[in-house]
Amino acid sequence: MILILGVTGLGQSVMASETGMAQKAIIQLMESQTEALVDALIAKDQSGSEQHYQSLKTNLDQLHSLAANMDFSERRTRELFTAYSWMRLIAIDMRAHAWTGASIAANQMGGEIIRFTDFANLTLRDVAWMGYLSRDVMLLSMEDMQGNIQAIDLRRGELSETWKRVREELIKDFRNKTLVMRGDQIINSIQQADNSKALIDLSREEHKFVDEIATSLGKA
Repeated sequence: MILILGVTGLGQSVMASETGMAQKAIIQLMESQTEALVDALIAKDQSGSEQHYQSLKTNLDQLHSLAANMDFSERRTRELFTAYSWMRLIAIDMRAHAWTGASIAANQMGGEIIRFTDFANLTLRDVAWMGYLSRDVMLLSMEDMQGNIQAIDLRRGELSETWKRVREELIKDFRNKTLVMRGDQIINSIQQADNSKALIDLSREEHKFVDEIATSLGKA
């Protein structure tokens, strides 16, 4: 009986490990799908948007199926519910051809995926969060800068604080000095921007800069 219980326990551990790896692979795929969906929505590409939406929905359903076979987790249930809520809003805005509204909802879905993700360290999570924040600032500015100014200011403040943490890690390596200086310049310009065009352009530049940071950290 002891041997049987031991084997059973080992089997459960292996299954849990395999489920965890499957979840990680799905979440990584969803991250790229969400970015592609936001790009398609900004471009008002209906066919591409629908394709990326369906792919994202399929993978979210797979996450839900995996979670259903695991022990109950209030946090996981809450995260999945929030993700499905954003998917619903994306679908509603897509049907109405409200492209900017749909892209904002899709970016919020991207933020939810970051919360799902188990990053190797907090700096990588902060870098991903900076990407989400910069897109949020850009999209809110595209929709209506004056009407969304409070939300934009909150995002700008959060972006600045997140950059400070990332900056502290980057500056530890002298080779990142130029990268840090560029980051300071972009973040400061975003804080000072007072019109939608400047803020949209700077936010796009910041989003590309985030990719450079991720590449630099990947080489470290």
